[in-house]
Amino acid sequence: MLALGLAVAVIVMDRRLALLAGLSLAALFLGAGRGALAATVELPPDVVGHNVAVSGTVDDDPVARKASRRLTVRLDHIAGPAAQTATNLRVEATVYGMTPVHYGDLVLLTGEIQQPPRFDQFDYRAYLAEQGIAGVMLGARLVRVTSHGGDPLHSTLLLIRHAVIAAVDRTLPEPQAALLLGVVFGYRAALPHVLQQQMVASGLIHIVVISGLKVSLLARIIHQAVGRFAPNAAPLIA
Repeated sequence: MLALGLAVAVIVMDRRLALLAGLSLAALFLGAGRGALAATVELPPDVVGHNVAVSGTVDDDPVARKASRRLTVRLDHIAGPAAQTATNLRVEATVYGMTPVHYGDLVLLTGEIQQPPRFDQFDYRAYLAEQGIAGVMLGARLVRVTSHGGDPLHSTLLLIRHAVIAAVDRTLPEPQAALLLGVVFGYRAALPHVLQQQMVASGLIHIVVISGLKVSLLARIIHQAVGRFAPNAAPLIA
């Protein structure tokens, strides 16, 4: 009701903004409807807390840590203690070892599968659920990896991301490079563990997560860069 009232007020004050106010209101309603109708993601109750074997596709860029890697896997099957279940859920698996894994690869994992935890000041389960991730596998064993290309569009975007990260790493030392990637692009994987913990403790971790501010900043950078040789097309590209 508040948004509707503001839209009407804008139209009354300046009719030239009627289209913008209407589009903004429509976007608000669409977002609210999407949130209300979003399907909940839950693990099958008979596999929670059990050692299972899962097969699926690496659905995002693996995140390398000091001694481990975090994989987001879109499952096609879960073999639990009772039976084998076909599923389209996503899980977040932490694996150890040096076996190379890339986006799009087909993997077979074994280990205990759990629902994501809920902390006192942060609902990690809800955070992962927004990404369609229903469970976590801590210390999963990577049994088999089969190379696979994955979605071409997603693969292209990841290539661009890797090129940006490599360019920043060549230009700046650490931890300045990791901090720039986090602040401008919301890419937290490069942050050293000690720096990340210090930012959490000081309450500054929010500046390195993706947000509307980051999207606006990135759009402005692209607008200025493209505007040097194609000023008319720069707003549309940005």
